[in-house]
Amino acid sequence: MDDRTAYLLNGLVERHYDIGRVLRFRKIKRGRQAECFEILTVGQQEFLLLLFPAVFNAAQLQYTGDLTARLGAAGFPVPKTIHASSPDTGWLAAGPQGSHLMLSTQPQGQPLEAGAWSSQNLSHLGLRLAWLHKLLGQQRPSTAVTSMDLARQLQNLLENPAPGREGVMAALKTQQLQQLTTQLADISVECTHCWHGALTPEAILLDADHQITSILDWGYCQAGMAYEDVVDVFLNWCVDHDGQIRSPEAQTFLQAYFSLQNTNGPSWHSAVVLWTGHRLIAALSGRAGLPRGFATILENPHFLSAAITICQSKL
Repeated sequence: MDDRTAYLLNGLVERHYDIGRVLRFRKIKRGRQAECFEILTVGQQEFLLLLFPAVFNAAQLQYTGDLTARLGAAGFPVPKTIHASSPDTGWLAAGPQGSHLMLSTQPQGQPLEAGAWSSQNLSHLGLRLAWLHKLLGQQRPSTAVTSMDLARQLQNLLENPAPGREGVMAALKTQQLQQLTTQLADISVECTHCWHGALTPEAILLDADHQITSILDWGYCQAGMAYEDVVDVFLNWCVDHDGQIRSPEAQTFLQAYFSLQNTNGPSWHSAVVLWTGHRLIAALSGRAGLPRGFATILENPHFLSAAITICQSKL
């Protein structure tokens, strides 16, 4: 980050948020969705500044601020979001080139690579995610996040991808993209619940004892099937880079998760198809890249749904 950008962002923070004079302002890595900056004030308070690109919807980010505030009030480990000083601004402030600024207290802890997570860590993650989904089930999505006509959204983006995102489709087969659109149109999901939408090792912070202290990356939070979060965990923590399923890790996570759920689980095929649609829409709109192994999942979603089903059946 050049000095001019740091100076500009520092000035915007001091203009839009009542946190006092900034002593230290430096870029750090926290999650994947936004550029993140650590702030230390004269009063020795620490904050985390999130700089979301312009492709993120401002209304959805405002809802994210409301939602995480409610989750924090319920005791769930999320950073405390800070209101901007203007009463009309809400949680966001305008950043450079149409970007969005969001400020929170500095979350404690450090991310841990997926391969370094122990069985106890994964069990803790399963319990935390089950708790999160119970809390999200009590929240009604705003109109900013309730658009569930994924087939139409995807078709529009396939015909008109965001500038610079045309190459996303280059490695994907046209027939499989159309099949996904058809599958999405056949799945009926009520848009009354939210899901986190981006659970990755970078988005979860742990303390020195490997206890989860904070969950980040809420910019993709949207209406949908909560079990899509389980698909994220399965892929990011329970599948090796060569595609091999780590069944013991998957079973540990699933056992903990379903110990707090009053159901045996959804149709995993529906969850995988919806996850695939959401991930492709995010990539075509310019908000994210395609996940690892996406082309293989698009070609054969039944393999992934069957793998999760088999792991669950062994509990």
